[in-house]
Amino acid sequence: MKMLVSLILILGCVQVCAADGSDMISAVNKVPSRFRPSLVKSLGAAESNASEWIKAINTSSQEHLTAVAFLIANMPIDDLKVLKCDMILRDINLAYKARNEVAWGKSIPEELFLNDVLPYVNLNEKREEWRPDFVNRFLPAVKNCKSIEEAVGVLNSEVFKQLHVQYHPTKRPKPDQNPSESAKAGYASCTGLSIMLTDACRACCIPARVAGIPDWTKSGGNHTWVEIWTNQWRFVGAAEPGPLDQTWFTGNAAEAVESEPSHSIYAASYGPAGTYFPMVWNETSQIVPAWNVSAFYTNRRKITLNVQGRSDGSTDSIMLRLKGQLVAEISPGKSIDLFLAAGKNYRVEQSKSGSSKIASRDLTIPLTGSSEIAFSLAP
Repeated sequence: MKMLVSLILILGCVQVCAADGSDMISAVNKVPSRFRPSLVKSLGAAESNASEWIKAINTSSQEHLTAVAFLIANMPIDDLKVLKCDMILRDINLAYKARNEVAWGKSIPEELFLNDVLPYVNLNEKREEWRPDFVNRFLPAVKNCKSIEEAVGVLNSEVFKQLHVQYHPTKRPKPDQNPSESAKAGYASCTGLSIMLTDACRACCIPARVAGIPDWTKSGGNHTWVEIWTNQWRFVGAAEPGPLDQTWFTGNAAEAVESEPSHSIYAASYGPAGTYFPMVWNETSQIVPAWNVSAFYTNRRKITLNVQGRSDGSTDSIMLRLKGQLVAEISPGKSIDLFLAAGKNYRVEQSKSGSSKIASRDLTIPLTGSSEIAFSLAP
């Protein structure tokens, strides 16, 4: 197996080919080319469990093949060795089911659907198949909601009522509980509550991720919460129903220090990101990718942005990125209010439907001055 993996890596996985018709090589050739190098590494790391992931690829529908490839290519090594493909395939089927049933499903950018809806895990919590139960419980409650904001409001109230879980700093058995552990205990830490709400959101096709800080800059102590994608990343406290971006910890978060790791705010990611999520209950672990999102809390500024795209036929929405991370999505030619990190340089990208980028330019959000920005991608 190791020799086969080495051979494939040498070939670069642009088009894997071999005379022996290996099941592994055949499976790798089925997935989109952008996943092949990482997928080969994952199959090698899976060791004797690689057959599970080859089976997942071979039995997946064409519609779900990208999702299967993404999850395997970015799967933590320990999971690659022990998880079974049936759970992952069921998860994927249910994620697409939810996407088809909610009003916002089709509008979610594909990269966020893959990275912030599909994943079965957030941090280092014990793995379990929570999605079937959560889809059955919570999708009916939000199917008639018109927006993600409305749906999150419902979930942040109903999830903890239905599962009979509340916050307690010491009565919870451990800080990083998965949903069933929290439900059994009846108590959870802020991290356990955030994992539960994030999973419930994902079950309803709402892109969500766990966010947190290892140590508040002035008051000390760690905290964990949830970030929600509407057309940009917003934040909410788990088991704290209320409007997005209006929490008891907003002031504390504004005092984060982006350059100091222990006082920075991080948002967890399933796929590769700029750094790792520091878990205070497992300080040596660096297994969870994360983005340092401190500036969106410390230099947060409301901006009215209007981007004129190029007139190159039908286009997708325009994407704003910061250091590669997708942070906002807007429609060409329409003014929209966004909460962005001021003083940062963003990449503004426009793509034509079904093809690659047709235009991109840099945009710096000023710290002061007018909050209304008109910007053009036209040459």
